[in-house]
Amino acid sequence: MYYIVNYRYYIHLLSKNKIKMIHQIFIDIGKGKSYLDNPIYKKCVEENKKQSLQHKIWNEKMLDDLCKEHYPQYFEFWKSFPHPFWKIDFGRYMLLHHEGGIYIDMDDIITEPIVLNRDIVTIFKRKNSRIEFNNNIIHFQDRNNYKRLMDYCLERNVKCLMPTNWKQRRFFYIVGQRAYHSFVKLVLEKEMKNTIEFNGFDTNAWLFMF
Repeated sequence: MYYIVNYRYYIHLLSKNKIKMIHQIFIDIGKGKSYLDNPIYKKCVEENKKQSLQHKIWNEKMLDDLCKEHYPQYFEFWKSFPHPFWKIDFGRYMLLHHEGGIYIDMDDIITEPIVLNRDIVTIFKRKNSRIEFNNNIIHFQDRNNYKRLMDYCLERNVKCLMPTNWKQRRFFYIVGQRAYHSFVKLVLEKEMKNTIEFNGFDTNAWLFMF
C-alpha cells in the first residue's frame, strides 16, 4: 500500500532560460530491477514523458562513472555511502550540476506543462504545520548552486555526530531532504522573492525503504 500525497509546487520566477531535460534516477533499492517492474514508477515516468522535454533515467553505474570522472573530489565520500539511497539524493545534485535541466523523483508527476522554465523548489507541510523545502523536484538556473549544495553535504557529513546506527536520520541530515531544506533556507531563500502555484502529486513510494 502506498500513500498518495497532494503537493503544491512553488516555482521561483528568476529567468526565462529553457529547461531542456528531465532527469530521473533509478537504482535497485528493493523496488525492482528496473523501473518497469514498479507500476508506480512506470506510470509516473510515462506521465512525465508527456512534457515537451527530453528525458533521461540514470542508473547506478552512470552515476558512479559521473562521480569518478568529473567529481573526483567527492569520490571517497561517494564510495562511503552506506545505502544506495544516498547515491540517489547526492547524485541528483551532481548530475544537475553537470548537465543542467530539472530533476524529478521516480514517484512524482508534474501535472501541468513546464513552461515557465525558472528556478523550481517544492515545499511540503509536516503534521505540525511546519513548512519545509523538499528535494523531490529541483531546478536551479545557476548551476553553481548545485556545487555549493554538494559542498554543504560534505561539510554536514564531517560535522555529523549522530551514531552510525541512526541510519535514516543520518541520511536525511547529510544528503537528503533535511540537508536540502537547510541549504535552501540558509543559503538561497533570501534570493527567492516571487512564486506562483503549480500542481503535481507525489506517491511517497520511497517511504517503505528504511
